[in-house]
Parts: sequence; C-alpha cells; structure tokens
Amino acid sequence: MINAVIGIGNLLRADDGVGIHVVQRLEDEITGCEAVDMATAGIDLLGHIRGREKVVIVDAIITGSEPGTIHRVSTHEMRSPIFAKTHGLNLHGTLMLGQLLYPDEMPKKLVILGVEIQDITSFSDKLTSNVQRAIPRLIEAIKKEFI
Repeated sequence: MINAVIGIGNLLRADDGVGIHVVQRLEDEITGCEAVDMATAGIDLLGHIRGREKVVIVDAIITGSEPGTIHRVSTHEMRSPIFAKTHGLNLHGTLMLGQLLYPDEMPKKLVILGVEIQDITSFSDKLTSNVQRAIPRLIEAIKKEFI
C-alpha cells in the first residue's frame, strides 16, 4: 500500500488511545490506505512510514484547548513537548531521525493530527465523551488528506 493512517497511543489510558480507536474504525473506510495500530510506538514507526506516498499520524495531544479539538500539527510545532506529555513518545525526534537515516524513503506528504484529550490517567479503554464525539470529524479530516 502506498498510503497509511497510523494511530499512536495507549488504548488502556482513556483518551490517550484516540489514535488507536480511529484506525480501528478506518480499516474499511479508506480504500488504498492501510490503517496501522502502532500503540506506543517509537523507532518502529519508521518501518511503517518509509516508502509511503502519504501518511497521516493520529495521536493524543495536550495544548490546553477544549477536549476533542483537532489540531493539524506541523513538524516544526512538534518541537514543543505537547506530544511527550501523553505517553512519552518523542514523535518529533523519531521523524527527524527518519529524515536523517532515510531521506529518500520518507513520505512525500506527512500529516500529524493531534486530538486534544481530557483524561489520560484513568485505566480505561473508553474515551471521554468530548474525544469520542471528535472521531467522526477526525475521520473526515483524514479522508480529505487523501483526496
């Protein structure tokens, strides 16, 4: 497959699992696109994005916005610690390492969608209502990235 949607997060930490919930719903909705559950991925992420034309990464984010807000984040913005606050993954560092190691194999289009979360401390596989309500809007935003 040329395109991929990659969900990152911990499914057992409430809203931190939003990326996983999204890819589970997307598996049958976007043709020609692989939906990848990366859980709390680190360097393994590079193996799933190398050689792809387009990649959308969905992750939880904490910025202080209203829970359920969808942020389209640039790699420049990722230098801030907003992604590290959710589950310790340094997404920016992983992507920059990919650029250094595999400059000709990185996706031509890489989009990061961060979903503002409310609860990452509860031991639960359920999303809070605000984050759950954001999933249909998030799926539409993902589909637009592949048009």
